[in-house]
Amino acid sequence: MRRWGSKPAAAGASWREKEGAVGEIGGVRSGREERRSHVSLTAAHVRSAAAAAAGMGDSGGSVVSVDVERISFGGKLCKAAASARLLLLVAVIVLLLPSADARRRPVHLRLYMHDIIGGPEQTAIHLIRNAGPPHKSLKGAYFGDTMAIDDLVTDGPGIDSGSVGRAQGTYMLSSQHEEVLVAAVTVTLTDGPYSGSTFVIAGRVGIYDDKSELAIVGGTGQLRRAAGYVLWRMAKVVSEVYIVVELIVDMSVPANAAAPSNGSSLAIE
Repeated sequence: MRRWGSKPAAAGASWREKEGAVGEIGGVRSGREERRSHVSLTAAHVRSAAAAAAGMGDSGGSVVSVDVERISFGGKLCKAAASARLLLLVAVIVLLLPSADARRRPVHLRLYMHDIIGGPEQTAIHLIRNAGPPHKSLKGAYFGDTMAIDDLVTDGPGIDSGSVGRAQGTYMLSSQHEEVLVAAVTVTLTDGPYSGSTFVIAGRVGIYDDKSELAIVGGTGQLRRAAGYVLWRMAKVVSEVYIVVELIVDMSVPANAAAPSNGSSLAIE
């Protein structure tokens, strides 16, 4: 009787084991379903991130975040899997982001700056003079000599050319041995498609160089967030106190910036 009694017990135990095995299989299935749902969730994150990236203009962009604590594996947190998914998400977002060049609009201008350091039409004055040691190669100049300018900007090299703005700022003799100026100039446009806008030039000017390249470090108005460069070249020597500088401007602005108006004497290349 005990033998027969023990068999049902053993059979019962085997049944329970089978129940446990079935439960484990069910758990694996449920884990698979959960993983599928997490994969779907990750895909949804990628799609929403891609949509956010595509919609990012120049309004500061969007921040896409992932709550790592919500990514689980079989109901338990798996940090390795979460990190891998997060890296995958970041990689997809980077690939989907449009290039910076594709989201910017080029602006090309040719301007002329009239710099007059003496006489009744003077537009440039010494702020600092003879304060430093004599320059090694420029006679009558001193290291640190600084000029303030408020130069007329025209659309041609002649003084009778159309006025399109002002160039205001400073330049300094910044080398003791080389013939080099460091300039910081804001060009304010008063006529043409970008009237009311400004852009800022900063950089190094070789006095006797054929041309110098300076950076455009910003702008306002329709040229807000401008970036690019200027080729600075001596265009004309009118007299000992009067020179004309050509500015070939190659910059870009955000694609969603206001488009310029039509009809202008400003040289737009």
